[in-house]
Amino acid sequence: MQAFVSEYAVWRSDAGRGSLLASLAEAAFLTGLEMNSDIVHMASYAPLFVNDNDRTWNPDAIVFNSWQHYGTPSYWM
Repeated sequence: MQAFVSEYAVWRSDAGRGSLLASLAEAAFLTGLEMNSDIVHMASYAPLFVNDNDRTWNPDAIVFNSWQHYGTPSYWM
């Protein structure tokens, strides 16, 4: 049996616009997936990109606008 974890992210009020605590929680979740690597073959973070002028979901991994872009702690995790 093989599994694909299609989207994971910490998203409640604890996450804010991306925080160290949220990225640590995601890292702990990924550690659990890694321990079950015989079953879980793929995983993807979602949502990946967000325009800084139109934030409809928090957190996102990569934030951009017309003049800059940066990765949140979840991106660097």
